[in-house]
Amino acid sequence: MVLEAELLKKIEDSINIAETSYGRGDYRMAFLNYFEALTLMGSYVVYRELGLLYPPEAAMGVLEARHPALHGVILHYQRYGLSISSVTREVVEEMRDEVLELYKEIKR
Repeated sequence: MVLEAELLKKIEDSINIAETSYGRGDYRMAFLNYFEALTLMGSYVVYRELGLLYPPEAAMGVLEARHPALHGVILHYQRYGLSISSVTREVVEEMRDEVLELYKEIKR
């Protein structure tokens, strides 16, 4: 239970930093923090369901099988991380909406 709370706090912190960056127009920094929140959400749902804490990269296999929607969102945005200069305001706005919606879902 303590670890769950810590993971949720890290997710919230990443989202808050992303929101601040987004509000300042720093879309690349917002992207990086929204992406961190996504990968932490992946680790969180795996831990909540299986009781095993995987680093975000290792959680991807479990997510693919158990949470394909979250897995797909992470994969979609992962490609932008390879070329951060391709991140635009529109990409971050789309990502923001998805991150905030997924966050609501995992907190239920």
